Amino acid sequence: NVRLSAAGEIYAETVRSALGQLRDAALGLMSNRHSGALNLAILPTFGTRWLMPLIPDFVARHPDITINFATRIGRFDFARERLDAAIHHGMPDWPDADCTLLMRETVVPVAAPEFLAERKVETPADIGRLPLLHMATRPGAWSEWFEHQGLDAPTGPGMQFEQFGTVAQA
Repeated sequence: NVRLSAAGEIYAETVRSALGQLRDAALGLMSNRHSGALNLAILPTFGTRWLMPLIPDFVARHPDITINFATRIGRFDFARERLDAAIHHGMPDWPDADCTLLMRETVVPVAAPEFLAERKVETPADIGRLPLLHMATRPGAWSEWFEHQGLDAPTGPGMQFEQFGTVAQA
């Protein structure tokens, strides 16, 4: 028997709320369109790991809506790319867009258990001595994390990735 932890319950409620906002936005767009299609830009890993598993239920409940997906990592232009909506990470400063916060995130450092088994990591400062993996779309993520810990960010090199999926594999 599988049960959600208290944190999982809170997360599930946030996800339900975010899906409701997405559904409402999609239905609002469809009521003003004759084509029955929604052209949606999504982040690659968010799309494959979080959104795609939810699509069959959406399609079953709304068979008259066809969603066309375009994966985007960086900024895009709604008018030029003929997108109706987008799910992105970052500040709500996109030209000609109405932005709605779907969910917040918690950023934590992670490592493979095998990697940690060979290294002593007891404090945030210990992490600064390890090889760090960087996201191209979040160049200041490590600096912000170390600053939040009251530490100076390390200046050494590290591997850089464009997508969360590949950094997670690394």
